Amino acid sequence: MHRFARLFAAISLLVALAMVGSAQQPATDTKKTSKPASKAPASKPATRPPVKAAGNTTLAKKLAAESMAGLLKGEDAKEIETKLDAELVRLAEEADPVGDVEAFYAISSASRSAALLSRTKDPAIRESLISAFKKTPRFMNELAMALNEKDDVEKVAALASKLWRAEGARLNEFATLGAAICVVHDHEVFEQANENKVVADDPLKLFAYFANNESRMPLGLKNVPVQLLVLVVDPTAKVPELEWALNKYKGDRMVGSRFGEIQYDTDHFRTGAPKKVTQEGLTLPNIAKYGGVCIDQAYFAANVGKANGIPSAIMRAKSAEVGHAWIAYLLWNGQTAIFDSMQGRYPEYRAVVGYIDDPQTGERVPEAELALRAALALTPADKRQRAIALEDAGYSLAAKLLPREEGVAMDANGRAIHENLTPEMVTKVLAISEAAANLSPGSARAWRLGVAIGVTGSWTVAQRNRWGEAILKTLGNGYAACAVECLILVINSVSDIEEQNKMWNWLLTSIKHNGDLASLVRFNQAEMFEKDHSPEKAWECYVWILKAYADTSPMAVSAGQRLLVLLKENGKTIGEGAAILGKAWANTTPPRSLNPAFASQSNWFRIGKLYRIALKDAGQTDEYARVSAQLGLKP
Repeated sequence: MHRFARLFAAISLLVALAMVGSAQQPATDTKKTSKPASKAPASKPATRPPVKAAGNTTLAKKLAAESMAGLLKGEDAKEIETKLDAELVRLAEEADPVGDVEAFYAISSASRSAALLSRTKDPAIRESLISAFKKTPRFMNELAMALNEKDDVEKVAALASKLWRAEGARLNEFATLGAAICVVHDHEVFEQANENKVVADDPLKLFAYFANNESRMPLGLKNVPVQLLVLVVDPTAKVPELEWALNKYKGDRMVGSRFGEIQYDTDHFRTGAPKKVTQEGLTLPNIAKYGGVCIDQAYFAANVGKANGIPSAIMRAKSAEVGHAWIAYLLWNGQTAIFDSMQGRYPEYRAVVGYIDDPQTGERVPEAELALRAALALTPADKRQRAIALEDAGYSLAAKLLPREEGVAMDANGRAIHENLTPEMVTKVLAISEAAANLSPGSARAWRLGVAIGVTGSWTVAQRNRWGEAILKTLGNGYAACAVECLILVINSVSDIEEQNKMWNWLLTSIKHNGDLASLVRFNQAEMFEKDHSPEKAWECYVWILKAYADTSPMAVSAGQRLLVLLKENGKTIGEGAAILGKAWANTTPPRSLNPAFASQSNWFRIGKLYRIALKDAGQTDEYARVSAQLGLKP
């Protein structure tokens, strides 16, 4: 099997394993769950004579050079890829990911290059790519290292061939731009803005637009990582619209402000009257002239950002009853880099978690992970690529250690037994993952690798603690949300309740200054107590969230919901629950607009509804009527 096929299957498996926290996550979290596996019985790893670091690098570079020479001569790309795959696994098992990082990079980049050719069935396209490898090696290397398991590699290769024929040597100058175009536009790129579907322009036209105007863009393009450029090269506004936006907003870095300058179409919102911008056609100039609703405002701001080379995306509410859209865009001054996701975000949606759709993979990217991606802007290109190579090696080794086979043996607790995942092998995978994360802290893929291995239950206490501390140390300053999401997975993998509880308390102490994250940690701790049949302790956790963060945290509503369940399941008096929810509701802020559609997304409304339910169950009819009237609901 090709390394890409095997590697991508491993990624899917490990990501599924890493999602184990969602059984203990609130409804607002997107992670999925699987049971952590038990620790594997100790055994010695496969023995091979170690190769000295210098030898590893020298031999790897020689093999990579020979392989690339063979590819350029038209030799069997599949056979070359298979040989490189085997060497990558050997390096993962035997080499030092820090001292031998150049060996990993040489093999990974050559293997990914072979994958581009091995997936290409059309001989003419394959010949074109070989020519591109010879004349624009920087572009082809960036393209190979940008490939993701969700990419249609054959279509990526076909588009790369078209770009090469159209742009020639200029692709080397705009290597990352070309790579981003190819991995995004291997499928139809469109935006469904309510009733309006808008489709992206021809990718060759988009490349020409960005390359021709690069000097006018405030961040430039040449030094922007591919992983961020994918949020630039996916505009669905046509090229003439992009030119209009570039001329009107040239040099504008604060593109979030464009959201608020678009007039809201209140007639459409209140009465359902046809939107003027829909009647005239959804274009950037028309939105500026006629206005629209929130999705049109977000669409306008995001496409203006893209027109100016600013990584931008429409962010949407993930769990609201009524949807809302706003903008997230990169603020990067060379020293710091963050995604601002507050522009256009109504206060009523402060406690609703947002996400964007990744234009390369089509997957939802939650705010925490998007925030982490900003760190890639601060990481030199050579480190980012070498981190990718180490990740490839780590996932390849994981695929060998965790084969996807039917009938895997289970222990007495129903957990899979991975006989090959010995403590020694866990150490190797964690070392690779840690080395990759140190090179490129903004790589979510590197962190997932370490967490995914750990949640199988195969790591030692020392390994778990080291990895947990590494996560908090590296990500805690600036990317705390992503650190906490990783650590929740780590802590949920601990089977001993007392030990797990200690870790929840440790994490809570570490991030107590952040209410959103503190309440998320406390909620997971409550779910641990519920599963341990300790409803009183779970109750205390939910009450803690409601007392401290009723107004601001997305978890407050989930805590209130669980409180009502515990009332009915565990003999609590309804009046006691109503009193707690009443105090929490009193601490929330009524929305600035009592328009039912937006007000219903606020913690004020949602906790108020829970309070109303508790009042009805408690027979407190007068208070029930009063609260119903305030919420605008019929008694």
